[in-house]
Amino acid sequence: MFYSVLQKHTHFLACLTILILMSVSISVLAVEENANIDEASKVEIQWTDTVEEAKEQSKKTGKPIMMDFYTEW
Repeated sequence: MFYSVLQKHTHFLACLTILILMSVSISVLAVEENANIDEASKVEIQWTDTVEEAKEQSKKTGKPIMMDFYTEW
């Protein structure tokens, strides 16, 4: 009797197994992604007030300069 129940519901059990594996995979990937974000957030941004200071730091470190402009008109 148990074997006949398995035969009738094989498709359902296969789909259920796939859904469980997908949910476990997604949760594992989410944990790994959070760990990467935590490591990236430890990097400190070097802010400067003048373009000249930024150019000097860029020459010393070899890193590019990002300039952010904002206004309220």
